[in-house]
Amino acid sequence: MEPVDYNLTFSLTALSHRNLTIAFAFSSDFYLVLYVLVGILSLAVMFVFAVYHRVVARAPENQEIAKFKFLSFFMLTIPPAATGSGMGMLPVLIADLFIAAAIVGDIF
Repeated sequence: MEPVDYNLTFSLTALSHRNLTIAFAFSSDFYLVLYVLVGILSLAVMFVFAVYHRVVARAPENQEIAKFKFLSFFMLTIPPAATGSGMGMLPVLIADLFIAAAIVGDIF
């Protein structure tokens, strides 16, 4: 057997999410169904978690378990979280716009 001389060269390039999807040869319908199923599974797990805690909760003597008030809970938790997320993303968004303007020469 004779030794064979060869040069192996390859290059690594980053792919976007879309290009990765194409590279793995699944249709966009597959990923749409996959994301929907993951979302439904997440909701199902949270529903089971909530029902379990509702069933095993023990009320103090001579009292009932408090009713779950979705709207008041929603209004108590979501607006502060959305405000904080927006305030945290604002400096990053401004910096990204400046970087895009510097690299591309145009913001949009």
